[in-house]
Amino acid sequence: MTYDLRAALDNPLLAISGRPRRAILNPEAGIFPVSCTVLEVQDTCYDTEDNHHFLETIFGSWAYAGIALKTNAGVAINMNKLRPRGTTNSWSMEASGPVSFMTMYSHINDLIRRGNGVYRNGAVTLYLDYDHPDFMNFLNCPSDVLPDAYRACYVDEGLFAPQNQAILDGVIAAVMDGTLFLAKKRWDADGNRLFSNVCMEVAIPSRGTCNLSHVNLGQIKTIPMLTKAFVDGMTFLCELFEQTNLKDFYLPRSEDRQVGLGVIGLGNMLANFGVTYDDFATALDLVFSDESDDQESFYADCGDEAYDLALGFFHAYQAAGAVAIQYGMKRAFAIAPTATVSFRHKDSRDYTCAPEIMPVITHPVTKSTRREADDKIVMVQYPPDIEVAGVDVSWETYYRVAQGFQRLQDIDGLGHAISFNWWTKGCPINRDTLLDWFQSNLWSTYYRHGVDQFTAQDKTDIGIDVTGEGEDFWSAPATIGCACDG
Repeated sequence: MTYDLRAALDNPLLAISGRPRRAILNPEAGIFPVSCTVLEVQDTCYDTEDNHHFLETIFGSWAYAGIALKTNAGVAINMNKLRPRGTTNSWSMEASGPVSFMTMYSHINDLIRRGNGVYRNGAVTLYLDYDHPDFMNFLNCPSDVLPDAYRACYVDEGLFAPQNQAILDGVIAAVMDGTLFLAKKRWDADGNRLFSNVCMEVAIPSRGTCNLSHVNLGQIKTIPMLTKAFVDGMTFLCELFEQTNLKDFYLPRSEDRQVGLGVIGLGNMLANFGVTYDDFATALDLVFSDESDDQESFYADCGDEAYDLALGFFHAYQAAGAVAIQYGMKRAFAIAPTATVSFRHKDSRDYTCAPEIMPVITHPVTKSTRREADDKIVMVQYPPDIEVAGVDVSWETYYRVAQGFQRLQDIDGLGHAISFNWWTKGCPINRDTLLDWFQSNLWSTYYRHGVDQFTAQDKTDIGIDVTGEGEDFWSAPATIGCACDG
């Protein structure tokens, strides 16, 4: 019997992202259930003699970006193979450099998402390695030249070498002002380069795709429910993968096997179980410790409820990983930005679910938001006992929790990454903090995120209708939209 994808949409333990949901409910709409794709652009306008697809040429990449955005997927463009500005090839043709092409992708995004007056949720991120000769031109390109594209760079240990101090200073400044995301250079087990997506949480090959959805942790009432939820979520994603036929501009399924199961509502779950973020971070550390011979002393460090909860996550990720391996997936876990989808889901006490694993960044008051994408008003009310970032939860604690979740994702080597936000409070951006992140198990950084009350929770284009107090619930500057949670 074929797995019933529609029935899974009603599973209260799952929070199915918008693209999979729309693709399942309306298969004739032309929307693929994939949330993201990436493309490595080759150093040629249209030639394909070097065993690459036409869509990976410069001209082809413009079509690829448009196709991805038209079907509502975010697209990351990797430009590292383009020759530096001023260099010549064997025909004495002078290169204009990767920066000269960046505006094209921004224009394509603007045309596809807004040109017909109908909002489409998608985004473009432009990537360049920090050691590309044109990197500083890439970094210093004015933001108003690229109004509809993010920027990100790939780094390795060489970024911290003395001879690259000027580049490091530029990276620090750009991360601090929120104009640059970071990802570590990464390869798969066979030595093939992997690329990060728009929102930094999945690692896929050029022309690869990823299906994303989430476990609703806010609905977990007992620890054993965790394993059921994760197994249900992984089974759904793997079956969605198997039942989806993509067009040939994406890699064939046989060459591109990964999904991305994440979570929403960690803050709600911890509140429901009476566990603090700090105790949970300690419990995650202890679960992965090699010195767990004295159970009573472990419970004393974080409390038995926190430790049992962390251990429950360990078993849940193991069980879901076994499902992914059965389906032949190479990577299977990712924690994506989930503000939009989390706003639409409730916890077991009928409060709004917090996005992914980060503590909420505003006090639990009732507000309403209007999504530009569908012009629907969504009421947002967090539980009164939920912990708040920068108030109840420190940066250090959140950092530890994120590293703990990356360990969970990596139990069977199936982890993608975490869309990991720096904070404006408690996290200075300097050489030491950047090096500490690089030496951690985290793979990427995303927004420089305000954590004081009334700063931005959602990073999509949202217009705010305020009820009650007359103050904005979010007050972030306008952004181009999150490609991941739909």
